[in-house]
Amino acid sequence: MPGFSQEYNSSSVLKWGNSAASLRWYHVFSDKIFNNVTLAYTKYRYQNNYKYESINSTENLTFTDELNLHSTVNDVVIKTDTEIPLRKCNLKIGGQYSNHFFIPSSITQSQSLNDSVLISPQSETKLNASDASIYGEFLFHIIKNVSVNLGIRSEVYWVNKKEYYSLQPRAIINYQVIHSWAIKASFCKMQQNIHLLTNSNTGLPTDLWLPATNKIKPETSKQFTLGLAHTTPRNYEFSVELYHKKINNLIEYKEGILLFGTAETWEEKIEKNGEGKVNGIEFLFQKKEGRTTGWIGYTLSKNERKFDNIENGNYFPFRYDQRHDFSIVLNYKLTNNIFLSATWVYHSGNAITLPSGKYQLYNMNYSDSYTGDRVVMEDVHIYSEKNGYRMPAYHKLDVGFNYIKKKPKGEATWTLGAINLYNRQNAYYLFLQEKEGVTKLKQQSLFPILVNFGYLYAF
Repeated sequence: MPGFSQEYNSSSVLKWGNSAASLRWYHVFSDKIFNNVTLAYTKYRYQNNYKYESINSTENLTFTDELNLHSTVNDVVIKTDTEIPLRKCNLKIGGQYSNHFFIPSSITQSQSLNDSVLISPQSETKLNASDASIYGEFLFHIIKNVSVNLGIRSEVYWVNKKEYYSLQPRAIINYQVIHSWAIKASFCKMQQNIHLLTNSNTGLPTDLWLPATNKIKPETSKQFTLGLAHTTPRNYEFSVELYHKKINNLIEYKEGILLFGTAETWEEKIEKNGEGKVNGIEFLFQKKEGRTTGWIGYTLSKNERKFDNIENGNYFPFRYDQRHDFSIVLNYKLTNNIFLSATWVYHSGNAITLPSGKYQLYNMNYSDSYTGDRVVMEDVHIYSEKNGYRMPAYHKLDVGFNYIKKKPKGEATWTLGAINLYNRQNAYYLFLQEKEGVTKLKQQSLFPILVNFGYLYAF
């Protein structure tokens, strides 16, 4: 139709952040009894906003569809820790109480045509939970070269009139074979009352921290480690550690679910009772003395998940399965007042689910009001293996300069540094872009090189 004009616009905005405040009181009751009391407040907030706009200049019509995913976690925590050094051992006891305020996953949608509202935003769903725990930790020597650290934590978690109790034992045994060689073994059982729910598809990531509820059990895990450490005559330290971790009661998005869909609650969008396993080996070489200090570390690991209704019940890589993790940290004392530092990190790209093919879906009941032609609504992608692809590897170099000057009543520190010195464009997320009938995979990066300056005065 002559003079017909139609324009489409879309935009996405992702916001997240943490705020924290704490007060600590430290008291020495005697030469052998020390106590800390801490009151803390933390707030985590996450918001993912998507806006679509269709402008028909011929008829002066503007249609807007806006979706907003919002999630927050507010914590108020009070805890106390007491240390009691005894003659041949060391005892630590303590307790903690936390109150959690959640907006787990609030999705709202609003639509408007010009100034007329078609769909109004929905209300938020709020949830309150709390937990209390006490613990004891006992460090002692069995014989001269063998030290043992035994601990136990008892916890109760309340949510939606449901109570979850847990006992979390842990043990560490350190055996000094000879003067410069030591073997360490450990076991621990843990419970986590907040789940990480993340999507691994293209587009903006959605990492949500969601509470265990009366329908979703807390996450539990058991971890075993075995390590060997050696100190050379020149005080270089080398260690290698094997670890295995088994996780239960995991959650994951259901296959084919619409993340921004408003028809279901967040509990209806997830698979429950998943299993996970993490296996790895860590190598660490470090120098702690001299003008030049630092370390070189490397971790080879495998992090997998399994759910009955995903991948036919087989294990698949977790989104944050970073197979290779390598880091180098160097600190150099130029003078008594000037210190230089450099940190280089590298790790494998996150696991991601990408389409292996696509087809075009026609809506037979829809026709263009101007031409009468059937319209191809969208590409439908075909997915094969979950998290079967990898994002580009992540690496960056950070450098720093510190100048310290003594003051009559304290110490002043000036810092100057650069983050991502060689301006590596690390991929934050991947997305599909179609142009002239060709679909390409693109990446979106966040932070280029950043220069920072700081001043700290301690008194």
